[in-house]
Amino acid sequence: MKKGEPDQFFNVILNSIADGVFTTDNEGKITFMNKAAEAITGFTSKEAIGRYCFDIFRADICQTRCALKETLKTKREITNLSVTILNKDGKKCPSASARRY
Repeated sequence: MKKGEPDQFFNVILNSIADGVFTTDNEGKITFMNKAAEAITGFTSKEAIGRYCFDIFRADICQTRCALKETLKTKREITNLSVTILNKDGKKCPSASARRY
């Protein structure tokens, strides 16, 4: 693959996944968000990239049990964690499930 092609390849794959997927840097700032995550949050990737994930997802676990921080700290996956997200309009999305690997 040529320079830049791996990013394009992974973006195509991640955007084809029906679940909301996002990535962050070490500070918790969003570096990628797929189309499903856009639909869940109401934020576009352009609006979300560079912002802290807790500012975009506004999940009920962000301040008490951040799945991302816990996974990085313990090096153990967290699966099937029930999460309620507030979308851009302030509406609750209770069926979200956090999975961190």
